[in-house]
Amino acid sequence: MGFTEAEKESCHKARRRARDDGYGADMIDTQETSMPICLHCHNPFPASGGVVTSDAAICDACNG
Repeated sequence: MGFTEAEKESCHKARRRARDDGYGADMIDTQETSMPICLHCHNPFPASGGVVTSDAAICDACNG
């Protein structure tokens, strides 16, 4: 299941805001909850939908 255009735009805005504020892209605030950002595809995903460590986050789709 892909992301809607509104979700993609929200993610891009949050990523730009985080970059402009000096925060890393590994964890950004999207809408009301913080979601990890996949190191490979750069999409936000719920923590239960992939592998999240202090060093990296990989979604299940990219992790195989």
